[in-house]
Amino acid sequence: MKEFVPSEYLRAVLGRLPTSVFHPENLQVVGIDFGPQRITDSSGMIIEPKQGAWALCQGTYLLHFDGALPDWIHEEGLTPTVFGRSSNHRCGAGIGMVFAKSEDPDGDSRGPLFGGDLMATYNIWNPSGIRIEEGACLAQLSLTRKATGLVPLTLLRPESIAVFAGSGVIGREKTQVAATQEFSMTGDCWELKPNTGYLVTFAGSVTPGPGEVLIPSSHTAAVSGFPKSLALLRYSCLGDPGYRGNLGMLIVPVVDLELSPHDVIATIDQCRVSQPIATILYQGQFQGVGADSPPMRFAPLTDYGLSMVGKPLDEIVVGFSS
Repeated sequence: MKEFVPSEYLRAVLGRLPTSVFHPENLQVVGIDFGPQRITDSSGMIIEPKQGAWALCQGTYLLHFDGALPDWIHEEGLTPTVFGRSSNHRCGAGIGMVFAKSEDPDGDSRGPLFGGDLMATYNIWNPSGIRIEEGACLAQLSLTRKATGLVPLTLLRPESIAVFAGSGVIGREKTQVAATQEFSMTGDCWELKPNTGYLVTFAGSVTPGPGEVLIPSSHTAAVSGFPKSLALLRYSCLGDPGYRGNLGMLIVPVVDLELSPHDVIATIDQCRVSQPIATILYQGQFQGVGADSPPMRFAPLTDYGLSMVGKPLDEIVVGFSS
């Protein structure tokens, strides 16, 4: 299980983080939002912003955050973890690999986020592209510790699927989500095409409490019986304490894929916050969307009658994080 340090701890250490990247006004419940200083395309060419925003077509890019994480994070037994914000997948994009620009070809022994300036691959699957305002935050840095105990999780099944029908705008203050159209089922399943981005809404709703965090995970890659999850690229975000509503995800099939409402294509872990002093809860733009749906069920994996292949729970790599 991961244990997240609370916002009061993050506020106290903001001055010990790169001030060019992390700013007090971007402090969230269990993380600090931050954004790119520069964006380059797949050939390494710099994308110049126009009228205060980057206009990006469908494709793969590199985000340059231009700040290195300090040594004290590792020395104090903390693990830095970077998540994409929900604005990304709602607009048809997702953060892929997050890493430090290390001069050592073997990388840093402390982990992929140490040893140089932070960078990330950025994949846009929306055929209409997206706009990103200068100063907008695309990612969130959280600091975690490894804690004991089983991880309660829920099995995520699609309730509806949509395709992108217009460009979205990720702004400094507010996101204008991309227009979508419902993707109709053929018979009792959705027939998905490869290398196409689909916005999935999962059945059920969540309401994490003040001491709970929900994080997308890759357990399904190691759980027997969910083979369709292996045929999907998946992009999502963490669920902050106090968020109320449904969960969504950007999925991209790598092959032709038939998907039904009964298929499990992802899981969400329920983790905890370490000793929060104050009750700070999520109050963001997307609060309450789908909150009237029946609540999701969280339980240890064994309660679902399932088993892991190979590794125990706490050794499975958490998806969409570093």
